[in-house]
Amino acid sequence: MADSAQLYKVVNSDGTVTYTDTYQAGAEEVDLSSSNSAVMPSMSSSSNTTNQIKKQVKKFPKLELEFVSPQQEQTIRDNLGRMTVSARLVSDSKQNSIPAGIFQLILNGKLVQSQPAPTFTLDNLDRGEHKIQIQLVLQTGKILASTETRVFFMRRASSLITPSQ
Repeated sequence: MADSAQLYKVVNSDGTVTYTDTYQAGAEEVDLSSSNSAVMPSMSSSSNTTNQIKKQVKKFPKLELEFVSPQQEQTIRDNLGRMTVSARLVSDSKQNSIPAGIFQLILNGKLVQSQPAPTFTLDNLDRGEHKIQIQLVLQTGKILASTETRVFFMRRASSLITPSQ
């Protein structure tokens, strides 16, 4: 602040405090002779910190998860509503290490199974159209890879039709 600037503290009748640059009756002058300042670190030290953070970020190989079965819009005929869903994980890395995670099967928008391998067996599926997707998920919840959403059809004999005796 400039030397000629004055700051006043006024305690109002309701106990609230107001600071102003205009003198009012009962105001106290605020001493601004001592200043409060901070020294900002140089930009070079912050870039070192950024580089250290970048080094700590764990890099995963590029992973692709692709369906093996069922095929897109395939019709599955099983009167018990059973089927196997499987996928394979393809990595662009020359290393054989794949991050530890869990494969999740999403059926019609809902998580139905989780396991360490990308092959799932489903039982008693209703007749009709279904949508599936498989995801590879880390323990942190990060999705590393996922298949596209695939549509298939389950055909079952009607439970309303009973063989004649």
